[in-house]
Amino acid sequence: MEPPKAAVPIHEKPLLTVEEQIVHLKSKGVTFDSRTEAEAADCLAGKRQFFKATAYRKLFDKHVGGEKDGQYIDLDFAQLKYLAGLDRRLRDTLLPMALDVEHFTAARLLKAAEDNSEDGYAVMRDYMESVPTKRRKYIENELEIRSSDAYCGAVIRKYRDDMPIWSFVEVVSFGTFIGLTKFCANRWEDGELLASHYLLKKAKSVRNASAHSLIGNFIRTLPTFIRTCTDECGDPIPRCLSLEEKWNRRTDRSAGSGKRCRAAGGA
Repeated sequence: MEPPKAAVPIHEKPLLTVEEQIVHLKSKGVTFDSRTEAEAADCLAGKRQFFKATAYRKLFDKHVGGEKDGQYIDLDFAQLKYLAGLDRRLRDTLLPMALDVEHFTAARLLKAAEDNSEDGYAVMRDYMESVPTKRRKYIENELEIRSSDAYCGAVIRKYRDDMPIWSFVEVVSFGTFIGLTKFCANRWEDGELLASHYLLKKAKSVRNASAHSLIGNFIRTLPTFIRTCTDECGDPIPRCLSLEEKWNRRTDRSAGSGKRCRAAGGA
């Protein structure tokens, strides 16, 4: 006698087909005036992940009471699509900035090592001895895993037993590099480098967020007109001024004070 099959759990939020996603959005009050349902389905099928695109609905108000209770007010799919595109463009801007902070801090760290007459090896031995056992094992495991990496594995294998600081900063994670920066700043009593350590911690958060989907919460701090600009294809969202028009109004107001802002096509 075969054992009874385990019951398949019924989830509150099951996986939806693209067609079911459209139906779900409509039930929440999302309209398809600027983008047809067919265009939205094409977008969700291969261009915009449903969970990510719909996350921005939280930025919009809902009806309270009446037959539309709980449905979103004046929310069109084109607006969700635009915000998802804005998310991508913002991440594409922030990620290189965060990586530049890491790069130039590494250069600053190596220059400080030279200024403090380090040979590059003793400082690393002292650093590894200074970290708690659990953290040291983490770093050693990190290097072990990366020793087979096609890009940095050769460097790790060559210097594994006595790695100089200039090699270490190139092969470890951002978090490990941050810890080394703080150790060196304290070792050399370098206030500027210590300040860089705290900047790195913020840059790491920005980098991690930028590598994924960041803006669901961050965008709440942006001006509310972000909700009412053109979508990424340039088509105006109903009842809204385009981003270009709003930008021009802002720059026109600031022109008298001699301020200049970088805009698309600007200097």
